[in-house]
Amino acid sequence: MRVRAEALTDKHVGFFHPPKHTLGITLAAADIATTCVGWSSFGELQSTQLAHSGLVEGVGGNILRTFSSDVATEQKVLKLEEEEGNPILEDEIAKIRHVFNAAKQRFQKIPDTLREIPKTDPKGIYVNKDLRLDNIQVFGFDYDYTLAHYSANLQSLIYDLAKEYLVNELRYPDSCLEFKYDNSFPIRGLYYDMSKGCLMKLDFFGSIEPDACYFGRRKLSRPEINDLYGTRHIGRDQAQELVGLMDFFCFSEACLIADIVQHFVDAKLEFDPSYVYQDVNRAIQHVHRSGLAHRGILSDPEKYLVKNGQLLRFLRMLKENGKKLFLLTNSPYYFVDGGMRFMLEDSLGHQDCWRELFDVVIAKANKPEFYTSERPFRCYDVEKDTLAFSKVDAFLPNKIYYHGCLKAFLQITKWNGPEVIYFGDHLFSDLRGPSKAGWHTAAIIHELENEIQIQNEDSYRFEQAKFHIIRELLVKLHATVSNGETSEDYMSLLWELNEERQKACYTMKRMFNKSFGATFLTDTGQESAFAYHIHQYADVYTSKPENFLCHPPHAWLHVPYDIKIMPHHVKESDFQKSRLPPVQISVGYGKNLLKLLIRGYNVHAAVTTNGEKEIVKKIGGLERTENGRLTMFTVDVLDYHSILEALRLCCGLFCCLDSPDKYDGKMVDSEVRGTINVLEGCAQTQSIHKIVFTSSLTAAVWTQNICSKKDVDERCWSDPDFCTKFK
Repeated sequence: MRVRAEALTDKHVGFFHPPKHTLGITLAAADIATTCVGWSSFGELQSTQLAHSGLVEGVGGNILRTFSSDVATEQKVLKLEEEEGNPILEDEIAKIRHVFNAAKQRFQKIPDTLREIPKTDPKGIYVNKDLRLDNIQVFGFDYDYTLAHYSANLQSLIYDLAKEYLVNELRYPDSCLEFKYDNSFPIRGLYYDMSKGCLMKLDFFGSIEPDACYFGRRKLSRPEINDLYGTRHIGRDQAQELVGLMDFFCFSEACLIADIVQHFVDAKLEFDPSYVYQDVNRAIQHVHRSGLAHRGILSDPEKYLVKNGQLLRFLRMLKENGKKLFLLTNSPYYFVDGGMRFMLEDSLGHQDCWRELFDVVIAKANKPEFYTSERPFRCYDVEKDTLAFSKVDAFLPNKIYYHGCLKAFLQITKWNGPEVIYFGDHLFSDLRGPSKAGWHTAAIIHELENEIQIQNEDSYRFEQAKFHIIRELLVKLHATVSNGETSEDYMSLLWELNEERQKACYTMKRMFNKSFGATFLTDTGQESAFAYHIHQYADVYTSKPENFLCHPPHAWLHVPYDIKIMPHHVKESDFQKSRLPPVQISVGYGKNLLKLLIRGYNVHAAVTTNGEKEIVKKIGGLERTENGRLTMFTVDVLDYHSILEALRLCCGLFCCLDSPDKYDGKMVDSEVRGTINVLEGCAQTQSIHKIVFTSSLTAAVWTQNICSKKDVDERCWSDPDFCTKFK
């Protein structure tokens, strides 16, 4: 994002040159829009270009801000817009139409500023609860979909084996054998209603996603959903009939359930939806417990397993740093052993080397009952394929153990809850029990990488920007209704806005999955029920355990300031509520500050402890009229914590440190310390990604042609002779 030289005048965003006697930080301005587009309150859609000289941009969500209802402020707005030659539209609907038409012109192509928004790391570690890795001494792992990485072929294998079981053992129609797994249909985290037979996606608050509710393979309309449920919200009594599809079998399970329901509907056969679920679940469990899937995978590991040298690096890194490791899985040992050898064979030494990485290996643990039962451990003889009869009161090196329970595990190992972290893919079977036992938990969600990559694409962010623009215009349009009366202009604009909104929703949804959309998000950008469960049971989440290689074993992982939504998401608050901190304020600040607010920015005004009393008084007065969009902070550049408080939620920094008139050489240390505090404060935020430091704003922008439209950023240098001549 950039600022043109003209922005240094009174026309656009503006910089504010500091009074010489003031040292420090005085004003923070904010609210970057979804596509980095600024919003004029009277319909002028302008590219917001902010200086790299201190700007660090944020990312995320909403674009249009509501405007102050303060009468005096509105009068000032009108006056300013008149001064700038913008048309003043008396009719509110006409104003919204004017804005909408301008926005549609911007919809023709992706703006360059959108492409500059920082990307989210698909392999990042995302934090729901603060985690100090230096306090973690024990790392535990599930096997399937945690240590083991499977290809997409596995779901087809499970699907085919399960449908064969339904036909051969449960006497389902032979025609079911013709079913084919459709990898474009299901996502993880769906719910099946055993009373009504609907497969659906729920949002964070338990409401049905209106365009993601299916009966068989047919999507239900909103009126049909209302007829079935009366409301989109699932009540407590209805929730008892829902079963969540959360584990790595859920893709084939959801697809098979939908195909069978559709088959019965097409054949006009009566059926009980609960029987369909029970039978399909029984078939899926049989595929797993009978070893059919295990033998199928090991018979052709190249087809189903992904080799992974990075995993070995991660496990060895933990061992080299003195960490204890254990493997806790429901799978039998022969299956785990075959998979680990295949995945790591290119990097391993002798064949059984992988077992030496783990202090304890437990197979057939029968989670989640493992966490609540009192079943004893049995030592497994690998050569004889038998279980020993002797009591297990210690875990010996290179031995394999079956069954067991959490109570016995803790008694034998003496590992305390807070020093243990467990990695698993199933939120209920793998993580709910450890979470209740006081262990830290890490959810491994392979879909995360793909979803973040889609969210990073310019095309997705462009559609997201359009969606939020239209949504906010709809809010403003609805606010024009008085006494329930609507005009023809209102209805016409309402129809157009809804049509554009639906187009953006549809386009974004199909980027993820044509039937159910994104795993973590609803079509309107809210969190899904699956995301809610991640909040519940996962301290951190990522796509693969080896992503932790990017963090040293002593790292501290912190929760983002805004934890109301998933940390990996492009947030509305980053687009709409992110701040641009401190800009020094001076004479003429009033109009410029007001115009920042008019443009839709939130502003942090950080006034130094020795700032002018008159400036402090005026900012305080304006703060009281801006309904929370302007916040004043008192900071001391030598007090790091006061600076950090002002920087929170900010996406960028305008900072200029000037010396007082009576400059003393002894002030150098204070200036350096103050500058370091500002830089350290920026580094501690989750939202500031770049800082460009200059001695003064004037040095950056003072050229022979101050009215030039050339972008001003870190590549720009003033003419030394020109500066010397006019200093």
